[in-house]
Amino acid sequence: MKLNTCSFLADENIHAELIGYLIEEGFNVLSVNDLNLNGMSDEVIVDAAIIQQRVILTQDSDFGTILFTTKKEFVGIIFLRPGHFAPGFHIKTLETVL
Repeated sequence: MKLNTCSFLADENIHAELIGYLIEEGFNVLSVNDLNLNGMSDEVIVDAAIIQQRVILTQDSDFGTILFTTKKEFVGIIFLRPGHFAPGFHIKTLETVL
């Protein structure tokens, strides 16, 4: 699987501008809000991403902890740091990664 063909699930801490950028680039992106998962536990979000075969896009390190300690099979995680930077900073990061 190539990252540029993946679908994404954006955590609630991902700025709408970043989601919009990915959609404009042709990626299939849903946010936790789209799936009515806002405020749900990280475990519920992980399970939704696994079921839908989506890469989790987050600024929350808890997702890595959950996935690696439970040994669940998952598509991937993009962990954007530092979390307090403007969306444009993370867009440049994603341009490089993708």
